[in-house]
Amino acid sequence: MQGGRSEKETGESARIRLFESALRETKPQIDEAARLLQRLKTETLPEETKRRLFAEIAVLMTFVKRHANLKLLEEVQKTLPLQELHFCLRESAEALALLPVSMLYTQEMQAEETMDSARMWQMYDRFEAEMEAVLSQIDRLRMQLVSTKDSVELLLRMAGRQMPEKEARIVMPLAGTGKDSGVQGAEDARSEEYLATKVHIHDMLGQVLLSTRYYLTEQNVRVTEEELKASWQRVIGELQGGQVVTSSAKEPFAPDLRKALSDAATAIGLSLHTEGDFANASAALSREIVRAARVCMTNAVRHGAATEMKITLSAPGGARRPGDAGSAPTEAERRGRIRTVRFANNGLVPRDVTPGGGLKSLERRMEQAGGQITYEQGEEFTVILTLREGG
Repeated sequence: MQGGRSEKETGESARIRLFESALRETKPQIDEAARLLQRLKTETLPEETKRRLFAEIAVLMTFVKRHANLKLLEEVQKTLPLQELHFCLRESAEALALLPVSMLYTQEMQAEETMDSARMWQMYDRFEAEMEAVLSQIDRLRMQLVSTKDSVELLLRMAGRQMPEKEARIVMPLAGTGKDSGVQGAEDARSEEYLATKVHIHDMLGQVLLSTRYYLTEQNVRVTEEELKASWQRVIGELQGGQVVTSSAKEPFAPDLRKALSDAATAIGLSLHTEGDFANASAALSREIVRAARVCMTNAVRHGAATEMKITLSAPGGARRPGDAGSAPTEAERRGRIRTVRFANNGLVPRDVTPGGGLKSLERRMEQAGGQITYEQGEEFTVILTLREGG
C-alpha cells in the first residue's frame, strides 16, 4: 500500500489511486481472463469447452473482486472480522462449482473474531494460487476453515481425473483477539472516494459474475452467449485499462429507468415488477435506484434463491408515517422531496439481517446522502431506502 498521502490529493486522484492499488496485484488474473475470453471469441469450440472457459473466467474474476475488496478494507482497518475471509472463500467456492467441481466447504470459527487485514488477503491469495495451479484439472475439492486461539487454518483437499490427490494447508496467525477493529483513517472510511471505488468494483464484477452463474446453471436463460461475452469484454477492458468512474465521468444509466432495472434483472434471471412514480425520478435519484437495485438483486439471487423482485417508488413526499397515509404532504416534505424505494423479493427470508459487503456499502452510501436503509422480514424480505431527491 502506498503511504504518505498528500493532503492536497483531490477526490478524483484519490479514487484513481485506490482503484489502481486494488487492481495492481491482480493483473495476472485479469490478463488470463482476457486470454480465455479471446479464445471464446475467436475459436470454434465444443459447447463443453466454452462452458468450462466461462467458468474459469468466473473463478479468476471472483478472486479479483474479493482481493480488491480486502485491499480496500486494509486502507481503513488494521484488522477485519474473520467473516470477511469466509465471504471470500464462500464466493470462490460458488464459482469453482461452475467448472463443475464437486464441492464441500465447511468452517469452524467465530465470525466476530478478528484477523490482521494484510494477513487475511495474503491467506486468500495463497488459496487462489493453489486453485490456479489446478484450475484446468480439478473436479473435487474439500475446504475447511478453522480458527484457534492463535491462528487461522485453511485445509484443502483437491483431486481430479487427470491429477493425483493433493492436500494443502494454509496457516496464518491472528493479530490478536477481541473486538478491537483497529480502525484507522476513519475520515477515509467515510469518504466518497473510498466508497465510490469499492461500490464501483463490487457492482461492475458482481452483476456479470451472477449473469455467468445464471447462464451456466439455469435452463431457458434469457442471456445469450454473445451478450455474456460482450459483458465480460466491457468489464475486463475497463479493468485492463485502469479506468475508474470519477467526478467528471459519472456512472451512466439508461434514461428509461424501468428499462435499466429490467436489463439488470434479466441478466441474472429475475422476474421484475415495478410500481410507482418512476417517470418523474431525477437523474441523481435514478442513479441511486439502479446502484441499489444491483446490490438487492444480487443478494436476492445469491443468498435467497429469489426468482422475483418488486421495486416500488413513492411519489415525492411519499415517505409518510402509517397514521399520516391519508393526509396531504407537509410543506417540508414537498420541499425535501422525500422518496421511498422498496425492493421486495420472493426468496428465503433471513432470520437475522447481517449486511455483507454490498449492503454495508449501500448503508454507508445512504448515510452520506442523508438517507437511511431499513429491512422488513415478513412473508417477503424487503430492503427499504428513504432519501431526499432534492429540488
